[in-house]
Amino acid sequence: METDGVLAMVRWLGCPLESFIPGAEEIAVSNPQAAPFRFSSKALYAALDAERRARRLSWGEVGQTIGGFPAGMLTRLANGGRIDVRVMVPAVGWLGRTIASFSDPSVTGRSASRGRARRKAGR
Repeated sequence: METDGVLAMVRWLGCPLESFIPGAEEIAVSNPQAAPFRFSSKALYAALDAERRARRLSWGEVGQTIGGFPAGMLTRLANGGRIDVRVMVPAVGWLGRTIASFSDPSVTGRSASRGRARRKAGR
């Protein structure tokens, strides 16, 4: 399931996504902010890359550590775009950060969709 869709659902419920992740309840309690509006896969890539370098790991090693993902799946995050929640959750957990720390609350799903539609229409 795509991350922004999941975030929209938990935002509607008024709770952080971490409250649904086993073992992340402490994060949810310490950060009661509801789900962010748009998740930044570019910001996640930058954080993963910094941590990968600090631990002197290859992308393949990072992928195996956080859930058996191929290196290419993680390196493509540098381009931005959509990310599956099954990749996002363990990646954010490996970094020890909150999901909200990778979001931009000024960009909602609707405004981002309208912007893409305008660009496609040449406006």
